[in-house]
Amino acid sequence: MRTDLKTLVGLEKGPLFAHALVILGPNRHLWYHRAHHIDLDGYGFSLIANRTAQHYTALTTGLPPLHRHPAPCARWWTTTSATSSQPSAKQTVHSGTPATPTVPKPSVSAGTSPSPGRLLRSSTQLPARTLDSWRAVADRSGPGWAEVAITLIARHLHEHTGADEVILGLPVMGRWGPAARTPAMVMNIVPLRIPIRHGAPLQDTVRVAAAELRAIRPHQRYRGEQLRRDLKLVGGSLRLSGRWSTMWEWSSTAEWM
Repeated sequence: MRTDLKTLVGLEKGPLFAHALVILGPNRHLWYHRAHHIDLDGYGFSLIANRTAQHYTALTTGLPPLHRHPAPCARWWTTTSATSSQPSAKQTVHSGTPATPTVPKPSVSAGTSPSPGRLLRSSTQLPARTLDSWRAVADRSGPGWAEVAITLIARHLHEHTGADEVILGLPVMGRWGPAARTPAMVMNIVPLRIPIRHGAPLQDTVRVAAAELRAIRPHQRYRGEQLRRDLKLVGGSLRLSGRWSTMWEWSSTAEWM
């Protein structure tokens, strides 16, 4: 698996995905599934895992398989192409929130990418008291714990850069209609601007961040790659955002019987 993950995949030649069944014992197996991000986003992986688990369970239990198939990519693309060009999707650029025709330099750039073949990953598990403290702040300020976490990231970047405005890349699902059942790369990245007032109470900044989140959610159909084209940022050093902040709260519903 490590060797496969280190292999540089060409978009023209592929392979863009791979599967392997690792047999650990008579009753224990691991299913390895790798796909290029141009093929699948995180939610797309869960759709495939759930679908595979449903078929596996049907074969092992004798239950009839589900006949509801995922929506085809062609149908999703037709819907996306039609809706992304509507004025409501592009209103963001002209109204000035969250991106304007003059894009300031992000407070912290994305930095250099790892060299091909290197997979850099670092993870940690936060103690329960940390999430409890976030929820306590959320209870006092109004929004949820995810808004509190995003605000803390923005404040951290503010403290290290002194920027009065932090621009984060915010992944959004972008799934509606057929896309809700389409295993594809549907996720979008939108720039989230969070103004930071030095010395402001955390609760106040959380409310500001929550307001900015509410403002950009209706515009998640405006693809980030199209926004870069419209703002003439393709091929240049300017970026729509600096660091990305992803908040996911769900558990897999795949059941293998």
